[in-house]
Amino acid sequence: MTMAGNERKIKVLWIDDQPSDTFLDIADNNGLDVEVRTTVQAGLNELQNKNQIYEAIILDANCKIADDNTETPQLIALANAIVGIYAKRIDLPWFVYTGGTYEGKEALEHIIPQNLQWWESKQWYNKPDDINILFEDIKKAVEKREESKIIAQYSRAFNILRSQDLLKLLKSMNTPEFERDEEVPHTIRCLCEELIDFLEKNSLFYRSKKESSNLTADCSRFFSKDRKKRYTPIYIQRLFHFLSEYANAGSHESTNDEGEAIRKDIKAGNATFLNRTATLALMNIILWCSNFPLENQEKMKDIQMFYYNLSTQQ
Repeated sequence: MTMAGNERKIKVLWIDDQPSDTFLDIADNNGLDVEVRTTVQAGLNELQNKNQIYEAIILDANCKIADDNTETPQLIALANAIVGIYAKRIDLPWFVYTGGTYEGKEALEHIIPQNLQWWESKQWYNKPDDINILFEDIKKAVEKREESKIIAQYSRAFNILRSQDLLKLLKSMNTPEFERDEEVPHTIRCLCEELIDFLEKNSLFYRSKKESSNLTADCSRFFSKDRKKRYTPIYIQRLFHFLSEYANAGSHESTNDEGEAIRKDIKAGNATFLNRTATLALMNIILWCSNFPLENQEKMKDIQMFYYNLSTQQ
């Protein structure tokens, strides 16, 4: 089974100091992949993790703010979480899921700013009676988001590279400004390096012992050793070569004449389709990676040994 066969699940962050395994099991059965953080502070930090993409947030009303064993759950944590979400410009639908009795619970309707909830939802959901309503409302809200539509469209790619930078790149590709955005080469260079880390961790690429400032070029040279195209199609080899030239030269970290020329042509509109071409090249490589049978250890061992042997070639 390849990663391409995995069912897409909605990634949700749940901030609750007393998470329930039963809740997680029911969520999984309803198509939600729930990650837990037990304090508001830890949750807000996780939402800013560039290597993770969430599509919705579940908040416990009576929670802990910081990771302090002496702290007791308090209602002010909810206000702290909501303010933090907007202060950090986290554009995700959030849902309050709370249960039991605690001091101040009757004030929830005043604490939760329902006018900010553009998605269809109750002001808050009671544990455990409203659990199915909560899950349905999360799915309805996620379906409306442009970002979630992109994640669904390129789900195989996001299984490999679950990066906020990749999501922003694909979203910006649909804007008029994209073709003249001189920052795109640098973004793609960083994404190439993330992808190469994935290849290296899975023993599909072996870094040269010689230090290089262009890791994508090293990767291009490595895969070009597969001359019989056993696992690396010719178009993948050529796409790596193209990206190594485009991304390294066009990155704002590059100060050579070629880099300045690329950025100048992009900004002036003289290379109208260059950013789009590079983005699609990157996506083709990521999708190629998604076809490796990562969940089949026996098949992967054979492939990894093949690439290991490539690394020993001069």
